[in-house]
Amino acid sequence: MARYFVQQKYQLSFSQSREALDELKSRGDLTPEQHGELMKIIGFRNVLVHDYLDVNDGIVQAIVTKKQYLILEKWMVVWHGELDECEPDCPNENK
Repeated sequence: MARYFVQQKYQLSFSQSREALDELKSRGDLTPEQHGELMKIIGFRNVLVHDYLDVNDGIVQAIVTKKQYLILEKWMVVWHGELDECEPDCPNENK
């Protein structure tokens, strides 16, 4: 979603979500704290996908119990809302 948001809002294309988040931070769309939270999620996703045999079950249980994954929903709503607000001034179609 971060890559899509950057592409729609700024007409920039990134192949990795980390790059898109760095761009959003540099443009002031994310605070350093928000950037850090989202980077942790990307890192955890990479562990799940690429190093799944060594995943710490306690960490997964804590994330689920504390519902830390809900930050993703928050950002999807925020970014979708921003794209809706800039319409029709957004450089690209966002629907």
